Amino acid sequence: MQLLIDADAYLCLRKWGLLKVLLRMPGEVSIVLAGYVAHHELNDLQSELGEFQESGAVLVQDVKARTPAYRLFRELQNKGADKGEAESIAWANGLPKGSRPLFVSQDVHARQLARGNGLEAVDMFDLAIHLHEFGLVEKSEVQSLLASWDDNPHLACQPSDFIKFDETWSRHLSARRQRARVR
Repeated sequence: MQLLIDADAYLCLRKWGLLKVLLRMPGEVSIVLAGYVAHHELNDLQSELGEFQESGAVLVQDVKARTPAYRLFRELQNKGADKGEAESIAWANGLPKGSRPLFVSQDVHARQLARGNGLEAVDMFDLAIHLHEFGLVEKSEVQSLLASWDDNPHLACQPSDFIKFDETWSRHLSARRQRARVR
């Protein structure tokens, strides 16, 4: 499974320990960052990202100028996407439909733009459900990492509809299964 992660989602995954979970799954999960995300938006993490790139855990992909992907990149910026999100979506859109990565973003507008351009898009919480559905992580592990969310339902990176972990998990899992039936 390939994950295309934007800067805000990367920081959330890192903050709550889910990045470590992803990194322990080489061969099962690969992480892709757009060049702008890796080199500008996550500039403070260059040492960490360099190590991950060197180990093959993280791939960085750029959109080249004067290409169809670059034209889409500019169009997405004109629709309000930041450079990292726009480059991510434009790069993935250039891949054949069956091989496009799962786009992970905390930004609702970026996810809408991604879906509008043929990508499946999720936030961090739905990524955890996705990984669970594929048998890559146990719900109990995610719940343990996010345990403090139940004490404070207004922490960074939570879905906007978060109430309690189990309740939100059930609602999001049900919605995911419903979307899968519609496809």
